[in-house]
Amino acid sequence: MKNRKILVTIFGISIIAMLASCSQGNNSDEKGTTKNKIATSSKCYLAVYQGDTAILSLKGTSTGIEGTLKFIKADWNVNNGTIKGTFKGDTLLADYNFKSHDGRWYRNPVALLKKDGKLYLGVGQFETAWGRTYFAKKVPIDYEKGKYVFDEQQCP
Repeated sequence: MKNRKILVTIFGISIIAMLASCSQGNNSDEKGTTKNKIATSSKCYLAVYQGDTAILSLKGTSTGIEGTLKFIKADWNVNNGTIKGTFKGDTLLADYNFKSHDGRWYRNPVALLKKDGKLYLGVGQFETAWGRTYFAKKVPIDYEKGKYVFDEQQCP
């Protein structure tokens, strides 16, 4: 069992090495002044919880944050997809569109709290309206119960 956890962790780290490379851009107009846009640098993160691995890559865009999120479970189930959202203060609220290990596509909301240089994946109650899933507005998102705490890693 311990060897399996080590293999999953090594596999997760190797996936990070294959993620998009980091780059930084400077958004300026013809006069050389900087525009009010989010920097286009990429950041990569890794979280490990009881043999499960989560790999996150985020890039700022002019409209918010985009990236990829992959969960690799110790039982070899993999959920892999894209994330797109915006920061509200220190919290990234986003949609996670992913293909599950069973081959079906899903869309779930995710919330990541930025604290002490880490990202904490929140746990909350979902509600669905008009075919779209949201965090319930009257139930607070709990960042203490979340399994995954993402540490920033160097992008490949």
